Amino acid sequence: NDGGDGGDGGDGKATVGTIAPLKLHLLPIHASITAAALSVYVTSFQTPQTAFLINCTSLCYVAGYSFLKLTGLLQPRIGTLRMIDRAEWRCRLLSNINAAALTGGAVLCFMEWPYDPPQEGWISAGISSWPVTFASLLAGYLQWDLCWMLWHANHTFDAAAVVHHILFIAISHY
Repeated sequence: NDGGDGGDGGDGKATVGTIAPLKLHLLPIHASITAAALSVYVTSFQTPQTAFLINCTSLCYVAGYSFLKLTGLLQPRIGTLRMIDRAEWRCRLLSNINAAALTGGAVLCFMEWPYDPPQEGWISAGISSWPVTFASLLAGYLQWDLCWMLWHANHTFDAAAVVHHILFIAISHY
């Protein structure tokens, strides 16, 4: 980059250390907002406490992502990654936090089993248990991550990941 080509090397792609012009892509924005609205709708079928936990989990990931974006905390120095790579870095950082929490949750779930007296640990049975709690945390994370993936679809679209998230959101809500 000789500094005279607007930072894109003549090929239309931003190079490290430059800021690409803001482009508004309406389809990913609409898809993300639609996914968020459908997530709230699907969550409304849960008990109020479960719906609250799912929605709060999604909102916590929004807040966490925003905090990381505003502060640059736990991220490489500005200029070492493209903007979309920094966005994906933040998303993966939150994904790892989610994985650690759910791994601990899985241990708690197995420690709770078998139930005494024997009973099913399903949300629909109205039984409060670790599986309900951690399925709710998983659903909240997946709903947030699906919205993130759709928002950034012009740069990081992965159809298999979208299907995976939709499938596991459905399973978590069951």
